[in-house]
Amino acid sequence: MIKLAIMGLLFLCPFTNTDLTQFLDNFVESRECSKISLSGNLFSFKNKDNVKSEIEDFQLFIFDDGDLLSYRDVRAIKNEVHKNRMELLNMVKSKGSMIEIYVNESDDIIHELFMIVQGDDSSILFNANGKIRYEDLKNFNIDFDGSDELKKL
Repeated sequence: MIKLAIMGLLFLCPFTNTDLTQFLDNFVESRECSKISLSGNLFSFKNKDNVKSEIEDFQLFIFDDGDLLSYRDVRAIKNEVHKNRMELLNMVKSKGSMIEIYVNESDDIIHELFMIVQGDDSSILFNANGKIRYEDLKNFNIDFDGSDELKKL
């Protein structure tokens, strides 16, 4: 009887997709942007204690003058970020851009990292999943507008 009640509640509750990776894939599907999306055991890098950080997948989307992110777009993206229980780690203005970095972490390990960069002539979304230690971010070797802020965390 209890199982039946739980099953009934599940069907009454609306199913929402809170997976940020899938949300971003759907969001950019009809947009004009440069897209890089990779998965698998992409990167692993070591710090001085010989402990590895691993990135299992990442997405990088670059929107230029032709299709910049609107206020409504940014709001929808941030709502999804918050649904995924990600917390704002850092917000900084750098070189004319507003950079916001969100993380989902436990025990000083970042499990998901999301970054939004809003500039005058481009907008960038970056999402990475894996097991990333803060001290390893300085060795993170992907270059895009705002990526230097990751190395400072």
